[in-house]
Amino acid sequence: YPDDSQSIKDLMKYADIAMYKAKGDGRDNFSFFTQELNKKIHNEVDIVNDMQRAFYDNEFKLYYQPKIDIKSKKIIGAEALLRWQHKQKGLIGPNLFIPLAENTGFILNLGKFVIQTSTQAIKRFSSLGYKNLSISINVSTRQFQNTNLYQDLKESIDDNQIDPTQLGIEITESVMLKYVDNALIALNEIKKLGVSIHIDDFGTGYSSLSYLKKFPIDTLKIDKSFVDDIIDKDESGRLLVNTILSMGKSLNLKIVAEG
Repeated sequence: YPDDSQSIKDLMKYADIAMYKAKGDGRDNFSFFTQELNKKIHNEVDIVNDMQRAFYDNEFKLYYQPKIDIKSKKIIGAEALLRWQHKQKGLIGPNLFIPLAENTGFILNLGKFVIQTSTQAIKRFSSLGYKNLSISINVSTRQFQNTNLYQDLKESIDDNQIDPTQLGIEITESVMLKYVDNALIALNEIKKLGVSIHIDDFGTGYSSLSYLKKFPIDTLKIDKSFVDDIIDKDESGRLLVNTILSMGKSLNLKIVAEG
């Protein structure tokens, strides 16, 4: 006051925006309200509202990034990647809408869509003769906290009558370590369905041998940054990748190298 507004209602609203900015930056600090921050908040609100409209207008699509066996050079599966094909703005990447969907809980709708569409794709590929292709889907923190994940997977598998071993879920290390007890129960239940468990971006979080032993994991995904180090002839990066490969082999795990 008086620069941003002389209205008590506006000042309280602006102070609230600044407070959430401070919390978002890690708490134990302060933040000043700015018009740039106000604009950012309004843009995010617009995206959230547009995202809900887009969902019912069928603008969300799945792209399938192939997984290729390094020896045979054949496509053995794919990772399903969610994209937003906006009718006016074109293709929108997940870095823009996924964090907002997470924060608002809308990710549960998107997650269910991904599960249903992926299982339908598995059925379609199988009918075309590709019966051994597996598709993995990314599971968000919100989905993992939500008790319906197991049921959503089971219903989609049953509805499309697919082989559950052709479906995999990808979770990050941080999700497992944040919800250890719940994660163990949920993953064991999902594993009983026949669905495989993949650890995404392995090596970038709190990599621990203890959870590799404790959780029913099938596949480790080596983060792309480590694979890039091999291309750059980085000896320490090469050593790290070889270590992960050796560890995975000794634990009888499959390995996927990103990138």
